[in-house]
Amino acid sequence: MSTPSDNKQPGVEETTWKQPAGNVPTDATKATQVELENVEGETVLLDQSSAEHVRGDRVTMKMSKASSIEASSVQMEKSAAVSVEADRAAMQECAAVHVDANHLRMVKSETIFAQSNELIMEDGSQAILIITGGLTGEAKALIRAPAAAVIGALFAVLAAIMFAIIQGSRK
Repeated sequence: MSTPSDNKQPGVEETTWKQPAGNVPTDATKATQVELENVEGETVLLDQSSAEHVRGDRVTMKMSKASSIEASSVQMEKSAAVSVEADRAAMQECAAVHVDANHLRMVKSETIFAQSNELIMEDGSQAILIITGGLTGEAKALIRAPAAAVIGALFAVLAAIMFAIIQGSRK
């Protein structure tokens, strides 16, 4: 059985993995120090790797990056992602553009847009925009939903004015 950091040989392999708090070994697709277009599996382990699309029941990332992640459970450590969609997500020292998770826990992490029914933010985690059913911890949001609507409306008016000025200068 392996953990995501046991074998540092670059490549993709099928392995057996035991979750740190679990007792049952699971078949896993493990990518170490590689760049991938797509990676799928029941359990996907990324270690010092990058992938465009990651899909699995459980995704664990360590020092990795991904454009999009779709999973029931996502655990990220010192990693980055553009889009994360999961039932449960945990981020430790990570960055993401958009996270949509039923349950989201962020520790020393940052995201632009966090959407969650249950959001826990700890140790200085930050989000620019938060839409949530319940928020606990040290939440630091620069913009909440009502303010975002006002800013969006102001941006639309500003864009319309700029467009009118540009069109007027062309005549």
